[in-house]
Formats: sequence, C-alpha cells, structure tokens
Amino acid sequence: MWAENVVGILSEHPQINEDDEKVKGRVVDEDALLEIRRLLGQEKGLALSDSFLRKCLVYQNGCVQRASGTAERFIAFRRAERWPFRLMVWDVDVALRTGLHWLLPGVAASDALPAVCLVFNMAALDPSRCSIQQYQKLTLFLMECATDALAVQQRGVALLADFRELNVGRFRRALGVEDIKRGLRCWVGSFPCRVRRIWLLGAPTVVRWLIAAVSNFLSAKVRQRIRMTENVKDVAEDLGLCINLPTSLGGESHFDWDAEVQKYLTASKVSL
Repeated sequence: MWAENVVGILSEHPQINEDDEKVKGRVVDEDALLEIRRLLGQEKGLALSDSFLRKCLVYQNGCVQRASGTAERFIAFRRAERWPFRLMVWDVDVALRTGLHWLLPGVAASDALPAVCLVFNMAALDPSRCSIQQYQKLTLFLMECATDALAVQQRGVALLADFRELNVGRFRRALGVEDIKRGLRCWVGSFPCRVRRIWLLGAPTVVRWLIAAVSNFLSAKVRQRIRMTENVKDVAEDLGLCINLPTSLGGESHFDWDAEVQKYLTASKVSL
C-alpha cells in the first residue's frame, strides 16, 4: 500500500523536465526583475528578494515568464507549509546536527559538471531526533545557501543518497504520504536549482521499485542523470571529477561535518 500511494502521488504531477541549455553568466537586466514582480503582483518589492529572483532567471535561462512561474510556485509552497521565504540556521539547527545531510564543495571543472554535491546519509535517518519535515526543510536550507553562488546556479548540483546500513523498516515507517507529497512539492518546479546528477548508493529493493515508478514521470534527459550502484568506486569515478569526496565515498578528502555545522552557526551569529 505504501508504494502504491507513492505512485498515486506522482501521477498528480506533470512530467518532470529540465532544460539543459547552459547559462553563460549574463548580467540580469533590472527591468527583468521588475517585470517578474509585476507578474507576481509584487511591484512594491514585497516577499521575494532580488537575489532569489535572479536565481529564478538563471534557472530559466533568462526567460521572465518561466522565472515568474518558478517564483510563483515557490511562494505557494512556502505559504502552504508556513515556511519562511528564506530559511535560517535556527529553523533547521536540530536536523543540521544529525549528519543526515552533507553539503560537499566542488572543484574547478567543466561547466557541464555539478558545482556541489548534497549527500543524504540515509543510515542517519532518525525520526526520534526530528521529523521528516525538518529534514526536508534542511535540504532546502542547504540548497538556498549553495545557490547563493553563481557557479552553483549555472552548473547545478549533484544529489547522492547513500543507503548503506539503512534501517529499511524504520525508513518505511518514518516516511508518510504527506511527507512524500511535501518532498515533491518543495522541489518539482518550485525551487531554482539544476540537478545534474542523482546517485543512489546501495539502494534497497523498495527504493529501486520507486525509482522505476518515478522514471515514468521524468524526461529522457533527467532519467539519464539517475544512476544506481552498489560500488562506491562508481560514484568516485564520476563525481570525483568535480566534487571533493570524503574517503567514505571513495574520495581522498578529510571531511568533518561537525566543523561545517559550526561554520553555519557562526555565520548566523555574525548576521544578527
């Protein structure tokens, strides 16, 4: 029943597509920002910042109409969930400390390769520490931070879900239908971020089944970006070209997430 519910939810969404045209760092015309605000009914500068609207323009390759559509869906989702338009570290500090998410930095590489990698350490999923909604909120917090960089806006991100040592029973009990709906709504068409790679490492049967079902709702380009493996060397051979991977993921970098958490917390204090 759990899996059938997921397919039913996916059927409510249009096919997920993503334009592959490269953005060359064009200067965003201020008139484009004003036009987006006019289309959104925000001529007086309410709600969304110029920096967020610029992200939408880059994401939509400078098309004002499509950028305003992304912004409109973003507003609708955040208001429906009562999330702020810009998440702050104090909104996600508990989830941040769990280690479920890592944001790995990139290295100088081709424009066609991801600029950063968001890792989901699924073995760390523990609903007794915080809710699935809080974990999802953290995903968006990290993506908001990452996409502040123009290189990330242009080159996009890689997603890596590491299912090794996952407690499958706890995973299925923790993830409800509303969580799945929320997870789709917060990403699909409502956040300006290019997803260039999706790696599933050690995915259990139930996840593989879901990916097969989800593929029916993806464009051919997006389907080609989803890769599954049991061998961490496959991940390293691909993402090692553009991401500083830690040794646990087949790389050579020393990575200390606790130290990264402290950077986020320190930055929040400085901004006050």
